[in-house]
Amino acid sequence: MSEIYSESLQKPFAAQTGRTFKDLWEISVTRVNETAENKRARREENMKRFIDEVTVNAEEIPVENRIAPKDFYVDPILKEAENYLEIDEHRHMFAAMLAKSMDKRYLNDFRLSFVDIIKQLTPRDAENLANIAKNKRDNKIYNIELFDEAQSPAPAYKYEGVYIGKKANFDLDSQILSLNALKSLGLMIYNIGAEKFMASCNREYNLDSIFLQKYNDADIGYIINHIPYEISFNFTLKFVRGLIFLTPLGNSFVKVCL
Repeated sequence: MSEIYSESLQKPFAAQTGRTFKDLWEISVTRVNETAENKRARREENMKRFIDEVTVNAEEIPVENRIAPKDFYVDPILKEAENYLEIDEHRHMFAAMLAKSMDKRYLNDFRLSFVDIIKQLTPRDAENLANIAKNKRDNKIYNIELFDEAQSPAPAYKYEGVYIGKKANFDLDSQILSLNALKSLGLMIYNIGAEKFMASCNREYNLDSIFLQKYNDADIGYIINHIPYEISFNFTLKFVRGLIFLTPLGNSFVKVCL
């Protein structure tokens, strides 16, 4: 009796479960198809943008400098670019690189290794690199130490390789990581001066104004104001300044890809 009762319960449950699984399967398939269609549409749109950008860049090449692009340049660029078209910065760089392969003025700067460099750059990296190239020899970088006088003689916070870049996008940790990436890729170097600066600070100070007056440098005050530190009301700041320079590889990359 119990077995019959059990079977009578299992049959409608099994039917109900079957319908549920069928419904879920149909929903999943529909969603997969919709996702695939959306991806295909986005991919086609991004490919169109890429082709348009290459065309615009190529049309700007003076007629006397135009050359037929080499397959051993074009094939690797297209192969990798296809996977990076959704990110504007990557699409711009691949489009610029492909167009420059048709310009004899850039033959000496052209390197296939730029394809791999583009893949490793973030939008922030590309922005910083463009900014460094634009400002040439006026790109300041800092090593900074903050001492909490109420806690310990050791630095409470220590930052190496701080570069502001565009203030609208400034984020301390992201900028340090970006500069380290650009340096490790061989695109830039920086030197740090031997002269050390020290100042006792109060958290109510207008640090931008103070450092502009004292060191003719408002940037260090801007950086300190954007460090999310948690130290006592009074603290000591020590810093050294340096300059960023593009390497020969970095200069060629900027010419070809930015």
